[in-house]
Amino acid sequence: MYGRAAAATVLTGAAGRAPERGVPAVNPAPHRSEIHGPPLPVNAPGGYTSRMKTTAYSLGALLLALLVLPAPATAVAADPTPVAAARHRHTAAEISAFLTAFYGHHGPSARDREQSISQQLKEKQAHAPSTDVLLCAQNEPWDIVVGAVTVAQSAGIGWATVTTHWAADQTDTFTAYVRLDSRPIKLDDVICAG
Repeated sequence: MYGRAAAATVLTGAAGRAPERGVPAVNPAPHRSEIHGPPLPVNAPGGYTSRMKTTAYSLGALLLALLVLPAPATAVAADPTPVAAARHRHTAAEISAFLTAFYGHHGPSARDREQSISQQLKEKQAHAPSTDVLLCAQNEPWDIVVGAVTVAQSAGIGWATVTTHWAADQTDTFTAYVRLDSRPIKLDDVICAG
């Protein structure tokens, strides 16, 4: 019973009499769901549902599927070092104190050569066994002076010119580099002047 027939039944009542007072009149035009055909049947005996409910369930299922999709794999693995330690960067004063203690007056000690230099410098020394790559020399100097330290925060590196003094007032220079985020502080590289 759809459309005008249903409306006529409601208007006249089930027994064919006029509706009671206070009952609203029904629009005799067909319902919008009736224009596209009857409601879709449900598995329950005698039950029906509208197309709108099917669409709502489909949208809900789609949204649920989107929620369970894995997040994009753009996250970088977290650094195991604590955040406070990761933020510390060596200052010019710290680098100056390190280089002065590291070089001393006659060059680094065996312990400093083992524990206070980068792996890069250890490999560089292994490829040049006849030269001391930390001093850019073959002998022990009479004295060593560490110059002013320059820090480049954006590059993450600090450096100083180191002057070695030799016999007969001869001098030589090289540049010593320290990474600002090294833990513990280490000599990262040495570049000889000549």
